[in-house]
Amino acid sequence: MVTKKTKKRPTAAERQRAAWDALTDRQRRMLRVVYDFDQATEVWAKGLWADGFRPPPASEWRWLEPRELGGRLRRAKLGGREAEPTLRALEQAGLIETRGQTGASGGSGVGLEVQLTRHGRAVARAGGVDPAQVIRARSRLLSRTLWSMLVQVWAAGEDGREQGISQAWRWLTERTPPLVTVGARRHVLTPEGRAHYRELWEEYARAYPDVAAPHPDGSWSRWPDAAQDAIDAAAAAYRAVEAEVDAARVAVRELPALADRAGAAARSAAALPAEVGEAFESATNAADTAGTLAGLRGRDRAVAVYAAAAERAAGRYRAAVERETARLAEYLADRAAALREPLRDAAIRYALVTDAAARAALGGGDVLAAIAAVDDDAVRARMRAWPWTPDPIVTDLDEDTAQELREIHAAAVRRIDPPGGPDEHTDRLAGYASGLARLAKGGRLARVALRADTSTDTGTDTGTDTGPGTGPKEKR
Repeated sequence: MVTKKTKKRPTAAERQRAAWDALTDRQRRMLRVVYDFDQATEVWAKGLWADGFRPPPASEWRWLEPRELGGRLRRAKLGGREAEPTLRALEQAGLIETRGQTGASGGSGVGLEVQLTRHGRAVARAGGVDPAQVIRARSRLLSRTLWSMLVQVWAAGEDGREQGISQAWRWLTERTPPLVTVGARRHVLTPEGRAHYRELWEEYARAYPDVAAPHPDGSWSRWPDAAQDAIDAAAAAYRAVEAEVDAARVAVRELPALADRAGAAARSAAALPAEVGEAFESATNAADTAGTLAGLRGRDRAVAVYAAAAERAAGRYRAAVERETARLAEYLADRAAALREPLRDAAIRYALVTDAAARAALGGGDVLAAIAAVDDDAVRARMRAWPWTPDPIVTDLDEDTAQELREIHAAAVRRIDPPGGPDEHTDRLAGYASGLARLAKGGRLARVALRADTSTDTGTDTGTDTGPGTGPKEKR
């Protein structure tokens, strides 16, 4: 007897992965943009709920605003006439829904309202566009909102933080066991809450690297306090020189106005005797006695003499003001020029320090050793290669971080027309350093690097959010 073999049906995860694999590169990139916008809108809606407000129903806010979507597509280099056909292809695949007038925005795609379907959300996650969702599902973590709230209580210390009014706190206080308790109108961590924070901190850091959660032990070897101190010191050194340059520039710009005010004051002083003379002349014409007439005419002649002397003095004063103003302007301009090289030196050092720290943090390396390698020789080498810009920093561990890194670097290499002067590139390099410093602050890049430590299987999207902290369960 021959037994008929039944063909094994693919699992939901396999079907979702197959749907992702069937997409073109452009379609995958566009689905990622739509997914990221969808998730950002969800964070906004849940934030309203966490703050005690009632957000509009998901059937409304999940329709993505066309203008913002168009901007996101353009920044991802997915705008233009090809945007709408790609959106239509995603719609035909059941990944999104659209509504609106075709071609309403000249083919840019922003004329269409777009809503990500549950299937589209699952396919995007199967493609690995959202590592946080994968980590959260694997470890049964709190939502990002609840984790942020738990971090606030941990950071407040033994006494806890002032009791919040949001209904979201009940997801922490009414759990079994509760992670947070209420005492003396303050939220305080329970022993279970402290254990939860300490034991799962690393998983949370992987899932939500943008949440600045202090390490349970205080200092963290991947981002020691000394690394932040070094970046702050480099920033302060640059700002000090920049402030001196700015003061000189401002003074040079204000000198002409100062000279004008001095000239106006001199003209006013010279005009005063003339005004007095006119008053005497008027009085002379009105006099009706010979004695009064002679006296007024004598005074009139004295006023005329004084007026001529005042005009000469005013002229000398104006000339002196103009001469000293020109001399001061020349000094200040020379001072600003003399500071150009120290300013450039400080900007290079600031950029090297932040760049080295960022690369080491993202690579899981020794951040302090990387910073220590930035010495005078490294700065001089970049001085000789001026104008110098660091190479882009790339990562595939977190798309949000990768996009911010791209934008920071693009701003540093973007040319301004017309050029902004001899210090334009210095300013852009300092802007690059400031952007990296902001991104790395508190160890965010080091937390992103934790995602490289473990594999992240994509799992299956069930279509519902069962994690705490999201309010009533909502079909997604």
